[in-house]
Amino acid sequence: MFSKPRFTLEELEVAIQANLNPYARADVFLAKPGPDSDAPFEIEEAYATVLRGLPLDLNLKVGKYLTEYGKMNGLHPHAWPFLSKPLSLIRFLGEEGINDLGISTSILLPTGGDIYSRLSLDVLRGNTIGRLTQAQAM
Repeated sequence: MFSKPRFTLEELEVAIQANLNPYARADVFLAKPGPDSDAPFEIEEAYATVLRGLPLDLNLKVGKYLTEYGKMNGLHPHAWPFLSKPLSLIRFLGEEGINDLGISTSILLPTGGDIYSRLSLDVLRGNTIGRLTQAQAM
């Protein structure tokens, strides 16, 4: 009638994060698929962020990273508030989301009060778009 629950390892993720100096930090996320796969660890994200010290209080991010497109794209699976990625996100952004090599700059807008507004600009290599186009052609 009911089967016993089966627990499996979907993915192993290792995060290596450190402050480089008072102004910058580095983040590296390595991922390995579950035990059913022979795939080695791969770099999921590797980027450096300059948090302070730039003109106009700009932030700068350089490397391979998940863009902050929408609320869910920048989150790793362990941070999701549900078990699996929504189907609409998979159809629109692909299985891995927008994860590309690029540079991003952002600034907090002076809106005042309790309103948080940030303006971001990302310049990406474009590998994600090519991957999405190939997947849709299949």
